[in-house]
Amino acid sequence: MAHDEQVKNAKAPFDGSEGDIVVRTSDGVDFHVYKVILSLSSPFFKHMFTLEQPSCAQGAKHTLTVEENSVTLDAILRWCYPIPPPAVADIALFGPILHATAKYEMEEISARARRAFRQLIPQQPLYAYALSCQLDHEEDAATAAKEWRDSRPPRSDSFGFATTMAGMSFSADIGAISAGAYFRLLTFLDGRTIARFCSPADEGREFDDSYIPDPTKSSATYPFTLPDTDFIIRSYDGIDFRVHRLLITLHVDANAANISSLLAPSDSTVNGVPVVMVKEEHRTLAELLSLCYPPFPGTATMISDWSSQKYRDSVKVIRAAQNFGLSSIVRAYRSQFKRHLEDSPLDLYCIAVSFGWEAEARLAAETLADDAVEAIGYTPLLESVQAKEYHRLLQFCHAYRQAVMLRMGVAKYQGWTDVTQWKEEWFTQVVGRSTRMIPSIIVEREVTAARDSTGLRLQYVNGGKLNLKELAKLSAEMEEDVAVAVSRIEL
Repeated sequence: MAHDEQVKNAKAPFDGSEGDIVVRTSDGVDFHVYKVILSLSSPFFKHMFTLEQPSCAQGAKHTLTVEENSVTLDAILRWCYPIPPPAVADIALFGPILHATAKYEMEEISARARRAFRQLIPQQPLYAYALSCQLDHEEDAATAAKEWRDSRPPRSDSFGFATTMAGMSFSADIGAISAGAYFRLLTFLDGRTIARFCSPADEGREFDDSYIPDPTKSSATYPFTLPDTDFIIRSYDGIDFRVHRLLITLHVDANAANISSLLAPSDSTVNGVPVVMVKEEHRTLAELLSLCYPPFPGTATMISDWSSQKYRDSVKVIRAAQNFGLSSIVRAYRSQFKRHLEDSPLDLYCIAVSFGWEAEARLAAETLADDAVEAIGYTPLLESVQAKEYHRLLQFCHAYRQAVMLRMGVAKYQGWTDVTQWKEEWFTQVVGRSTRMIPSIIVEREVTAARDSTGLRLQYVNGGKLNLKELAKLSAEMEEDVAVAVSRIEL
């Protein structure tokens, strides 16, 4: 915020001649406005003005400082006042305007701003789509998606990722929305019907961070009901877990800068036992605390015993472990990553990028790249990561498969010079099949050709027989070339 000597008055009619309160913007501009107009436009301000205000000098107006800049506030106030509406010609200005009207609960002002915003959607449909998804304005998101579909450049035959549908439909603004919203845009551009753009049609409940407490759940279960414990952890939905401080301490990183909030001193007690309150709900807390205790016979309390489904569904558990500094739990979780990788690499990619596990993210990306890019598909976990991470994955898969194609080089391996024939062979033999099968693809192609009665000249046939030794050598060379090439691709 600017210092008082840098503050200046806004343009008329907010320049100081009228009004009973001053609203000061982040860039140091004072708007002199009437409380009654703000109150009628915003329940947020109406409630604020009912509270006791700080005293000020006699005759002076109270000053209210806001986070918005003067351009944003000027537009909003002109929609509030009975004066000509603002002429907002740049669609990018609607981002802070619509976010502010939502924050201040200005429903009618938001509706007026959205009507003006819709007129500019053809100007920048990708920006409009991103903003609409951020604000959950489904109708505007659908309009922007259709506008982009009808106005985007045609798909190129170039191998560059920037000319693919995913590449052309990405921007910094798109990168900030959910990967799920980006996926639905690409799905729509591919000609399929989309019921909702901003969020999945089923709302992604399975992986929703929100949770409604169960009023019938009144207590924890064994071993968190034992009486001989030295402190209690209370979930945000009111369930008490009696735990042993020593067992929790064993999982906290000794080199952590701050003590785990689970071990922090507490003024609250139950029968003399300290109580620590946390923001996690009881299901997540029960799973996390179970991992801090020794395993019980006949139960899958260790991460190494978990099914792939349970592993994928435990995002909240690992997030809580990170928040509490329970580093050994995080390490145990990461140690089992490879074991579940083949079952659902896209889920595990989302988990890895959510927690900044770059090595694991690359493993998942390589596994996905071994299949056709079109087969990457969808998971509800895409709703919990940003689109920039999904774009990064698609770009990596594209580069990965490009490298494989180039290493199946026309001149080196087939003697072909016709690019069209090469591309046709690639898409016939490889798309939809794992690139790990490259050697068998070579052998299969040669065996099939050897049986061809058309008299096709075969590169590896000697005296009517396949030269398997030469084929094996070629396969090994190709495999090594591919491994080196893909290792150089950055995720």
